[in-house]
Amino acid sequence: TVLRLADAQDTVCVFGGVETWDTTTNTVNQAEYAHRTYEAFQTNVAPPVGPWSVDRRTGITINGIQQLGLFGGPGLATSTDEFFYYPRFHLLSRQALQNASANGIAWMGGMVTESCWVEHVAQPMVWPAPRPILPNGHSLLEESASIVFPNVSPLHEDLIVQMGGEEGFAHQGGITNRVWLLPARNPLPAWTNLAALDLLYARKFHKAVLLPDTAVLLVGGGQNPTHGGHGLEVFWPEVFLQGQWRYCAKEQVTTQDPTQPVGSPRTYHSCALLLPSGNVLSCGGNTRIVDYHVFRPHYFDGAHKRPEWTVAAPPPTTIAYGQPFQFGFTLPFGLTLDKVVLTTPASSTHAQDPGQRCIQLPFTVSDSGAHATATAPASASHAIPGCYMLWLVSSAGVPSVAQWVFLQ
Repeated sequence: TVLRLADAQDTVCVFGGVETWDTTTNTVNQAEYAHRTYEAFQTNVAPPVGPWSVDRRTGITINGIQQLGLFGGPGLATSTDEFFYYPRFHLLSRQALQNASANGIAWMGGMVTESCWVEHVAQPMVWPAPRPILPNGHSLLEESASIVFPNVSPLHEDLIVQMGGEEGFAHQGGITNRVWLLPARNPLPAWTNLAALDLLYARKFHKAVLLPDTAVLLVGGGQNPTHGGHGLEVFWPEVFLQGQWRYCAKEQVTTQDPTQPVGSPRTYHSCALLLPSGNVLSCGGNTRIVDYHVFRPHYFDGAHKRPEWTVAAPPPTTIAYGQPFQFGFTLPFGLTLDKVVLTTPASSTHAQDPGQRCIQLPFTVSDSGAHATATAPASASHAIPGCYMLWLVSSAGVPSVAQWVFLQ
């Protein structure tokens, strides 16, 4: 899993993975060590050059100097630490834990029983405590959907949410509909499950997408635990809206008989991505019937029109941390501007997108009701530098078409 950090060197960390997989036991080859470690690349710093060698237990050596990262890993807390093969890592903003840097810390979701956090910038290592234990009695929560909940400050800051998946190990557990919450900004964070927040369907291999109205959409998945297995697919998307999960219209393929449309499975290796139109691209998967659908979320169900950007007063193409910026807009009669939201562009790693962020910005509207002033996120630890989609959301819950802005 690849995660971009918020430091000045524009570091990219690669967590977990395996060199080989034992197909007879359906587990990681025990001789391999890559799944226990991470490596880091400073993308705007010239790397060292010269003769190099690799030892899978101690790492890369260049010009006789051992390099940070690969295989052996920096500062693992114990010799048995592991990230498993598809860990869910998220960059969080708060300095909630001791010695966490101003650039934020990387938290691993509930892939293995013990979650962990990595402070790479201040001291490259996996920190031994606190290490919240997922209280499900199993060693793994496999192929769940993991997100950082939309950052509606101060209600939900740095809240990691794990949805569904298989509780167990190596396809030997049960598919669950449980939702687990980890408030990572707490000094002693712990996983909790609230039955009222559990999914409508148990599912594995599903995808979560953060929407511009700060809702969470789940697409695809199934109840067959194997990676290429057919049958038991879940065709009904769900959306977490106004505090509860609701059904959405299912993905369908029109067959030769238009009265008999069928759903297209979206399981292992499928993907779902938010588009600037506000629609969601749902695509791929080992069991697919068609390659993709364009899914229209719930906010397009009614008759309300979108907010629109004013051509004469568009938002700036570049916005600065903590600084106000202005723009013009128009709304359908009787509606008001409810939200100004930033979302990250899609960046999927093995079908998941751990870099997703949905950040609601504070704003004020002018007396004329035709202009607004919003304030950019406070720092890089709240939103890393780069391109974002900027949205207006009306009081009817309908988003505009996104405008691209560069945050720096």
